Amino acid sequence: MTPILSRSDGARAGFSGFSTLRSEHAVTAVVAVLIGVTALWYGGNPPEITAAISVITWWAIALGLAFGLIPVSRLAKAALIPVALLGSLTVLTGLSFFWTNNEGLAFDKTVQMTCILGLFVVTLLCSTPGSAKAWLRGIAFGLTFLVVLAAFSRFFPDLGNDPELRDSLYGSAGRLSWPLGYWNALGAIAAMATIIVAWFAATLEDVRWRIACIAVLPTFFLVLYLTSSRGALAALIIGTALVFYLENHRKSLLLAYAAGLTGGAILVLVGAQMSDLVHADLGRNARIEGAALLGLDLVVTGGMVALLKRYESRLQERAVPRPSKAVWIGVGIVALVGLIAFNPIKQASNFFATPAIEKEENVDDSNQTTVHLLSTGDNGRWQYWSVATDAFKDEPVYGIGAGGYQNYYVNNRDTLLFGRNTHSLPLRFASELGLIGFLIATAFLISVLWIGWKRWQTDLGLTPLQGAVARNYESKYLTPTIPPFAALILAGMVSMSLDWTSEFPVVAAPVLISMAALIGPATRKGSEPVKTSSRDLRQHRDIFPRELPAVLAILASGLAILISVYGFGISKQIEQSRDALRNENVTKALQKSEDAVALAPWSETALLQLAAAQEAAGNDIGALDSLDRAVNQAPLDSAPWFAKLRIAGRMNDSVGALEALKEAIRLDPYAPPFDDDSEPGITPVPGPTQ
Repeated sequence: MTPILSRSDGARAGFSGFSTLRSEHAVTAVVAVLIGVTALWYGGNPPEITAAISVITWWAIALGLAFGLIPVSRLAKAALIPVALLGSLTVLTGLSFFWTNNEGLAFDKTVQMTCILGLFVVTLLCSTPGSAKAWLRGIAFGLTFLVVLAAFSRFFPDLGNDPELRDSLYGSAGRLSWPLGYWNALGAIAAMATIIVAWFAATLEDVRWRIACIAVLPTFFLVLYLTSSRGALAALIIGTALVFYLENHRKSLLLAYAAGLTGGAILVLVGAQMSDLVHADLGRNARIEGAALLGLDLVVTGGMVALLKRYESRLQERAVPRPSKAVWIGVGIVALVGLIAFNPIKQASNFFATPAIEKEENVDDSNQTTVHLLSTGDNGRWQYWSVATDAFKDEPVYGIGAGGYQNYYVNNRDTLLFGRNTHSLPLRFASELGLIGFLIATAFLISVLWIGWKRWQTDLGLTPLQGAVARNYESKYLTPTIPPFAALILAGMVSMSLDWTSEFPVVAAPVLISMAALIGPATRKGSEPVKTSSRDLRQHRDIFPRELPAVLAILASGLAILISVYGFGISKQIEQSRDALRNENVTKALQKSEDAVALAPWSETALLQLAAAQEAAGNDIGALDSLDRAVNQAPLDSAPWFAKLRIAGRMNDSVGALEALKEAIRLDPYAPPFDDDSEPGITPVPGPTQ
C-alpha cells in the first residue's frame, strides 16, 4: 500500500469525504479522552507511563504513514524547522548518555524527550486544514474534566490521596494535588483551562455554550486557590494578558473573566474558612465542609447561569467606557502605594533566603494555602536554580548530561532541602545539555512563535492595501484561533520555567498541541495544499523518490518505538519489584529486579532495586555487590553508600561501615537523618547510622 505522504492530493482528499462535523468531533473526542486518561495515571509522570505514551504515539505515526490511516496534509517548509530542532534536542539528550553522571536517568530523559517529540509530530501529521477549533475543543474538554475531577476530590475527601501526600512530602501542606500528585502541575492545568474556556466563552456563537463556559470558571479559580501555586497564578496572569492583547472580542472576554472571578471569589472566601477541607483532612468535619462547599458551588453556578440568561445580551450590547486620564492617574497612585507597601527589597530577601525545613508539629494552625499563596518565600527555588547555574558554569558547552542534575544537586546543596529537578525547564536544558542544548531549545520556541506571529499578522496587513485589493483580501489562515493557542503556549512555558511541570505529559501535551497547530495545517483555511513550484517538484522527483520522506519517517518511528519499549520494560520491572517489596513478596521482587538489571545493567536505579530485594531476602553479600556496581554506574550518588552503611552496620563490619559513612558524607554532607523504623529494601536510602 502506498504511504500517505506519497499519495497525490486527490487521493488524500478522498479521506475527507466524511462530513466535516464528524471529523471535528473525532479529533475533539480523541484529544479530550487522551488528556483525561493520562491525568488518571499521575499525569503520565511515572517513567513507565511516559514510555507507554511514547510507544502508542510513535506506533500511531508509523502505522498512519505506512497504511494511509492518518489524513496528512502537506506541511510547509517552515513547519519542518521546528520539527528538526526538537528532533535535534532529542538526539542530543540521547547522546548525553555517554557523558552524564547517571546513565539510567539519562535514558529516562531520552524516553521523555522521545515522547515529547512524538506528541508534537503526531499532532502535525493528524492536523487537517481548518481543524484548529477541533483541537481547541479537545484541549478544553480534557482540561475541564481534569480540573472538575480535582475539585471533587475535596468535595468528597475519600476520593483522592492528598492526605497521604500531605503526611509524606515536604511542602505539600494539604495543597490540592490529586490526581496528578503535584500541586504546581495541577495549578498549571487549572490556569490553562481557565484561559481556553474563557476564550470559548467570549467567542462561541451559541449563547448556551457561552453561558456554560462562564459557569465553570468559578470552580477553576477555586481549584487554582486550593493548589496554592504561585507559578500557576503567574502563568494565568501572563497568558490572560496575551489573549487580551491578541483577541478582538475583548469585551466578551472581560465579561467572562469578571463573572468567573466574582463567582470564584465567593467560593474561595468561603472555602478558605474550611480548615479541614483546605488541609486535606479525612475526618467528619472535612466531609461536612466538602458537601457544604459543593452545595455553594452549585448555587453559585446556578445563580450565574440564571443571571447570564437574563442579562448577558444586555451586557454584550453595553459599551465599555474608556478610562479617563484621572482614572489612570488614580490607578498609578494606587499601584505606587501598593509597591511601597509590598517592600520589594524585603520580599526579594525572602525569596533568596534558604527555606527552613520545619517539622509538621512546629507549623501553626493558620491556613497554609493562603499563607503560601500570599508569601514571597521561594520554597528552595533559588537554591535549585543556583545549583543549576553552577552546573552550567562547570560544563558550559555540553552540560553535565541529561539526568545529571539530581546527583549534582546532592553534591553541591547547602541545605537539608531535597531536590531532583531544577524546577525550571530552561535551566534544565542549560545545566544538563549546556549552551548547545539551551540554544536548540530556544531556537525551537522562537521558530514556533515566529511562524504563529507571521500568520496572525496576515489580517493586520490589510491597512497598507488600497481599493478593491483591500476589500477582496482574505487571510489564508484562521487567525481568530491563534490567540488561544499562543496563550496556552505562553502560560505553559511560564509554568515550566518556574516549576518542574514539564515532567508531566498531561501538562506538556496542551502546549505541544498548540505549538503544532500554530505552525501546521490546523490554522490554515480550506483544504488547499501548500503550493510548491513545478521546478521544485521536478528537482525533488529527479533526486529523491517521492516515497522517501515517508520511509525515513517510518524508520525514525521504529527507532523511537524501540527506545520507548525498552524504557517501558525497564521502568515496569522496577516498579513491579517495588510493589512486590511493599507487599512483602520478596521472591517476586527479586525476580523483577533481576529482569530489570538484565535489561539495563547500566541503570543505577535497577541496581539499587536489586540490592534492595537482595537485602530483604537476607543476601547481604549479593546486595553489597549490586551496590558496588551501582557506585560504578553513578559515582556521584550517595544512595548506594548509605545503603552499604546500613548493611555493613548490620554485619558488624566496622571498617566497611566507616568507609561507606565517609564517602556518603563526602557526596552528601547535608543528608537528613532517616527514620530508624524504615523497612530495609523498600527504598534504597539511608537507614540507622549509629
